[in-house]
Amino acid sequence: MMVEMTNEDLKEFYKLVFPEHSLEDIGNFLNTKLDQLGVDEFTAENNRIGSQIEIVKRILDANSNQTELAKKYLDGIDPKNCGSEYAHESSEEDDGFVIKNKVLTLDKTLHGTEVNGKQARMLILAHNKNVKRVNLFNSGFYITLRGPSLSEINIIYNRLSDKINSYGKTFGAIFYLHSDISIKEIIWDFIESLVIDSNLTKWDNTNRLRNNVSLLDYHLIIINIGTLMYKNGYNFVHTCTNVDCDYTETEKIDLGGLQLTDFNKIPLDKLRFIAKAPKVEIDDATDYRKAINNSTEFVIDKFKIYCKVPSIGAHIRSGNQFNQEMLSTIYNAKDEDEINQYLKYNFNRIFNAWIYKIEVMDAEGNVSFRINDNESIALALNELQSTSESSLVDKMNEFIKEATVTHIGYVTKKCPKCGKLPSNAIEETGLVTIDPQNAFFTILVMRLIQNS
Repeated sequence: MMVEMTNEDLKEFYKLVFPEHSLEDIGNFLNTKLDQLGVDEFTAENNRIGSQIEIVKRILDANSNQTELAKKYLDGIDPKNCGSEYAHESSEEDDGFVIKNKVLTLDKTLHGTEVNGKQARMLILAHNKNVKRVNLFNSGFYITLRGPSLSEINIIYNRLSDKINSYGKTFGAIFYLHSDISIKEIIWDFIESLVIDSNLTKWDNTNRLRNNVSLLDYHLIIINIGTLMYKNGYNFVHTCTNVDCDYTETEKIDLGGLQLTDFNKIPLDKLRFIAKAPKVEIDDATDYRKAINNSTEFVIDKFKIYCKVPSIGAHIRSGNQFNQEMLSTIYNAKDEDEINQYLKYNFNRIFNAWIYKIEVMDAEGNVSFRINDNESIALALNELQSTSESSLVDKMNEFIKEATVTHIGYVTKKCPKCGKLPSNAIEETGLVTIDPQNAFFTILVMRLIQNS
């Protein structure tokens, strides 16, 4: 889909991409480009940019509800206890340690040593400061990422664009209700292609990472890919969201600084484990996740529900299954009312991947029977929705908030023009949440345009 861009649209957009330049400079730049390319090629180039912007806008609209949920999960978090680094001072009883995500650099002791294979690859990337170790605090191990090439950025943009357009053809105007799972799947494939090491044993076996990386670490990984795409910082535009205030301010930030890990939620022995474990077995990671309260159980009516944070792989599989069942059940996938009715009566199913067992109690409170397969759990969730006055959604949101160790956001300040905190900030702390998946699309397009 091509989108026509007016000169004013172009000026405003390039102002976001290159905030250090004035609108007058940008206007001169566009006039020079017009002279160089000619009218037809210049128009085609600008319409291509317009199409990229339109894709981003559609994705941002699609994920706005997730941003609202993330804001609720941030409520009550003390930013003074959060960050991307942790240091434990040494004492007579134990050794100190430091935990931080770090860009790997060259080993200065090599002195002309001949290297090859995996070591050579790591050293080439380290030479360009293009490899980073990222601690996954919801999962219990680290991964080492390389930065993507421009060619890879272009390929994933095209894949995402094609997928979104195909959903639009299938579902019509409300495609975004169902596209998020496929978007996550494409981005996860992209993430896996950038992972070059991990202390999770046999991490490079098929599906090993996707079945062990916590869904709650997905956003953390995306942000750290962004830090490798913008090594010298990203031009972040602060916009006052209060009515009748149009103040904006551009600041160059380290995207890694958006990580808000609540270290109070992680026991000291598990922080030491993150800092020092050379290798992590599956059982080690499972024990770690139990220690940070990544599971719970509660009773609604006669259903005892057992929950745990799913892996990114389990989340994708569950979402794809839901979409396939919906398509096979409804008559017209482009009928908004029909889809909304299906979603309304199957809403509890969004938690399918989070629930691993349900026990059904008899009148005396004893276990009548238990289920632990996905199909039976889905049936039970639908039954619970139709008969219970209690809300599974509220219970699950409480659990997700408690289980989330790492959030993505920043502390804002009062607007220098209107004197108020932005309307999207939490009043008590000034915290503003960011949806990294939305931000990822934006910086993806920015990077492509900056290098075009």
